[in-house]
Amino acid sequence: MDKPLKIVQRWARTISTRNVDKMTNFYSEKAILLATFDPFLQGKKEIRNYFVDFLNKEGLRCEITENVNFIDRMSEYATCSGLYTFTFEERGIDVEVDARYTYVIYRGQIITHHSSIEPIE
Repeated sequence: MDKPLKIVQRWARTISTRNVDKMTNFYSEKAILLATFDPFLQGKKEIRNYFVDFLNKEGLRCEITENVNFIDRMSEYATCSGLYTFTFEERGIDVEVDARYTYVIYRGQIITHHSSIEPIE
């Protein structure tokens, strides 16, 4: 099994390619995505449609700033939770969005991904 942190890091690096198929391939067929600004998404088709819009942002990047893993080697499930920052251009202005995430990974694929804006202290 790929190390969960490596999967999450690859996911974050792949964002900047803005390649819908590469992003969708991180997810299992019946994966659930609870995206920051979108409703409940389930399955690769819905997740792919989400990425068509999300990856349309100019200069899109994602940087992981904190990550904590829990790996259950007996069941092959892993949970990664942490913080990431998305950067993109909107009307010529650089925008940063600090967010938090939780991924549940099974056999090298994301089965659940939750993302939400990081609360302001």
